[in-house]
Amino acid sequence: MELKDVEKLALLSRIDIPQNELGELLSDMTAILAYVEQVESVSTAALTADIGELRNVMRDDLSPHETGMYTEVLLREAPSQEAGFVKVSQILGDANAFDA
Repeated sequence: MELKDVEKLALLSRIDIPQNELGELLSDMTAILAYVEQVESVSTAALTADIGELRNVMRDDLSPHETGMYTEVLLREAPSQEAGFVKVSQILGDANAFDA
């Protein structure tokens, strides 16, 4: 990796990196890539043999409950409701305030 590669990555990432920090960033990225190469070189053949058969542990949804079957029960437990929905306090400002 060279300085021009770091500059290109910064440009593609739209990150403004001062010229005086490019050298340090190049050094850091070189060290990171060397570590990644070291990790990639580790053999995992012995580990995959111990995994065994892969299978789905989720149950088949053979008989799902009827839609809305628990709606009334859940709404009764809600502190506030309106028009069949749980009503919560507004946590964001006016949605129109962000239109520009």
